[in-house]
Amino acid sequence: MRYILLGLIVSAGVVLSALFVHLGATKSSSKIYRVEMDRAADAIRAQQVNAMTAAEASVALSELAGKYPNLDRIVRNDGQEKFFDSETTYSMFDIEGTLYRMDYVIGDDARIRSILNRMDLVLVILGVLVLVFLLYVFVSIIAPFSKVSKYPEMLAKGNLTAPLTQSRSPYFRKFVWGLDMLRETLQAEREKNLEFTRDRNVMLLSLSHDLKTPLSAIKLYSAALKRNLYEDPEQKQHSVEQIAQKADEIEGYVSKLVQAAGEDFLDFTVRQEEFFLADVVEEIRAYYSDKLSGIGTEFVVEDYPNRLLRGDRDRLVEVLQNLMENAIKYGDGRKIALKYSTEDGASLLTVANTGEPVPEGEVEHIFDSFYRGSNVGTRTGSGLGLYISRKLMNRMGGEVFANPTEEGMEVTVVLVAA
Repeated sequence: MRYILLGLIVSAGVVLSALFVHLGATKSSSKIYRVEMDRAADAIRAQQVNAMTAAEASVALSELAGKYPNLDRIVRNDGQEKFFDSETTYSMFDIEGTLYRMDYVIGDDARIRSILNRMDLVLVILGVLVLVFLLYVFVSIIAPFSKVSKYPEMLAKGNLTAPLTQSRSPYFRKFVWGLDMLRETLQAEREKNLEFTRDRNVMLLSLSHDLKTPLSAIKLYSAALKRNLYEDPEQKQHSVEQIAQKADEIEGYVSKLVQAAGEDFLDFTVRQEEFFLADVVEEIRAYYSDKLSGIGTEFVVEDYPNRLLRGDRDRLVEVLQNLMENAIKYGDGRKIALKYSTEDGASLLTVANTGEPVPEGEVEHIFDSFYRGSNVGTRTGSGLGLYISRKLMNRMGGEVFANPTEEGMEVTVVLVAA
């Protein structure tokens, strides 16, 4: 886009310069010949050319015209038939009752006219080039954009089946390719969600069927105990044991359901690639410097070596963002620091915040799904941030752990070196 603007600015500058030169040349040369003709008329009066013979006047006027660059010829009207015929422009002067014709040119007439003709040609060429450029912009940018502008709306409406038509314009080819990749990703997610929903429904139906048997047994034994149908103490004890056994079966089914929910409804896929630590840290610094400055929180990024790491760069950024958001939400707003350290040869990246820490007895649970510490107060949250962070780091071969400190809380990520 900047090249288009630059081209328009340069074209406009050249056109304006050509017009300026054209007008300036015409204006500057339009007044000199008038002054020379006035001076020649004064000289004719002073030399009394009216009193000279025709031959003397012709010589005198020829010499007089030669003194002025813009005067080509001066002719006295002595009754010639072709006095008013001239191949150049001229002006008529009545000097003491005698008519004189002064032929003139505007400076170096040929040069000036050549320059002006060239300027006119340049203006025409530039006009054509501008039209060609605008046509190119329309054909290569505006028209293709009008076609691809409908694609985001199609994706938003859920039309994910048909592939997007590839744009021939080099400006939108990569854009359309990216949209098509997004369409394929959304379509795959949709199919995955449909399959997940189908499997979940099958599982729920299966569990509901499996739960009916132990529930029926519990109801049966409970009703019998309630009505004192068992007189033998051994029968009563057997009923109680059966109720406990069936309750254990139900608890096992519920555990399977919770485990399935925890593993299936979140996506923990990661890539294994090499990247530099600075790429991740600087992205966090760039994003949170302005955000924390706006809320009055001091943000410090301590020195770190630019280590080559292995894992998923985007997922590591996601993990650090989760830790930063937790530090913002549950800290006291005074200070947040991003620290680098090493331990037993491993690289550690720690997000530390001031404020009330998680109680010691709860630290081991804060990475569980849907768990929220007692220090959260009235702050809202899902209890999934640290759970997701640990799952992602485990998939990359790393780890996340937390430590309460005297000033607040520290959550540390163990990085995997390349």
